[in-house]
Amino acid sequence: MKLVEFDHLITVKKLEEDTKIDDVVNYNSRFETKALVELDINSINKNEIIQLERRGFFIVDKLASEADMITLHFIPDGKTKAMSVVSNKVDAKITSKGVEDTKPKKEKKEKKEKKDEKKDEKKDENKPIEVEKTAGDQ
Repeated sequence: MKLVEFDHLITVKKLEEDTKIDDVVNYNSRFETKALVELDINSINKNEIIQLERRGFFIVDKLASEADMITLHFIPDGKTKAMSVVSNKVDAKITSKGVEDTKPKKEKKEKKEKKDEKKDEKKDENKPIEVEKTAGDQ
């Protein structure tokens, strides 16, 4: 059996007037995963909606034939968190935010650390300077 998932067709949240379509089209928006299922799956009909345990809802797109296997298309439920530890190939957390927010966590953490360092430097600049008294100053 093939499980098919689709990602967003465009890679930005909002299209601007001067945006070229070729720059924002996601050409790799279809993902296929092969799965093992019980033989009873052959009794379902085309366009029937079924739920695969811990995976979500799927619609039957193509029935099994001698040349090809049954194909199910994933029906998105709007959740950004997967139903189980078995992940989908489409990461809803990333695609729901658009391209601007797909930076790896490491880059975000480094940027935050730099920002915190600058704040600390400003605090140090505003501190009054402490002068130590020597034996001759008393």
